[in-house]
Amino acid sequence: MYFVIVKEISSGKIIDKASIALGVFDSNIAQAAAALVQKFKDKYSPENYIITFEESESTDELKRNLETSDIGIFTMYGSKAGLLFKGALSMILGIMLFFMLLYYRIIINPAPFILFILILSAWIYARLKRWMNKGIHKITINQTDLTIFKGAAQVPIQIYKTQIVGIAIRSEFNKRIVYISTGSDLFTSVGDNIHQDKRIIKVSEQTFPKNTFTVFLNKLKILRPELYFNDGK
Repeated sequence: MYFVIVKEISSGKIIDKASIALGVFDSNIAQAAAALVQKFKDKYSPENYIITFEESESTDELKRNLETSDIGIFTMYGSKAGLLFKGALSMILGIMLFFMLLYYRIIINPAPFILFILILSAWIYARLKRWMNKGIHKITINQTDLTIFKGAAQVPIQIYKTQIVGIAIRSEFNKRIVYISTGSDLFTSVGDNIHQDKRIIKVSEQTFPKNTFTVFLNKLKILRPELYFNDGK
């Protein structure tokens, strides 16, 4: 039998699946599999789930083979949605404040409001541009190291667990931020270019899904439990 399965990244468990009968011609199997994969992609986020096409004698055998196997690498994908949401919220609050000031006739001239909107728009654009160019877009972590991918070029920065000298969690504006300290500056070679990063890497929950970020923190704690310090609860 052929199966299209959905596997949760954090637990390694099969949480959804669909079977394709062996009696279907090979070409139809490929088409059916593609349709099922697309259906699951629409339903399950790639940030939290892996969708694969597998062959197995039975459902029980499939679960034994796949659920007992270790995925090994946990991947967390960043998104600009958090930044845009914070910017939009700031814009809405600013507009509400302005109308209150107008209503109570504290201000009459709309020029300060227009200036405020222009400054706020520039601030939102600058933050988004900075994240696109220098922000953390993806993180992978396994039992021995973690790799941080930064900027539009997805420059990888690999940090071995022996390089980590401190892990601290902070809470700022109801968002968790993890600070990963290394003993020295980090250097990454990409082609002919050498990239240097500071010895403290800051990873904010603002640009990652909340549940996925929680799984990442748990993986990080397993990596160096003796260094893990959390006052961001």
